[in-house]
Amino acid sequence: MEKLYELLQQVTESSKTVCTSENLQNIRVQLEAYVNELIQHDFPKLVDLLYRVDVNEKKLKRLLALQQDANSASLIADLLIERQIQKKALRQTPPPDTDIPEEERW
Repeated sequence: MEKLYELLQQVTESSKTVCTSENLQNIRVQLEAYVNELIQHDFPKLVDLLYRVDVNEKKLKRLLALQQDANSASLIADLLIERQIQKKALRQTPPPDTDIPEEERW
């Protein structure tokens, strides 16, 4: 499990700096290999990881159904990277203005 988190951390770190497509592709290849290993040897662990990383289950099921001939590990790796980048962008977004009028405060 630490292997996945290490790879996802690399995605986050590479998006902080200039992210070259070669660097991201290298991470993606490693991530795909790890996901493939989990598919073959420890599927419950993969499901747990997808849940922890918060990959959209409906999107994953739809992609797998639409692209049945595609490599499942590749699709899952792409979704993991996409989700990690989304989380990074969300953390960088300033919080919404929570200026509540005095009469509405508790």
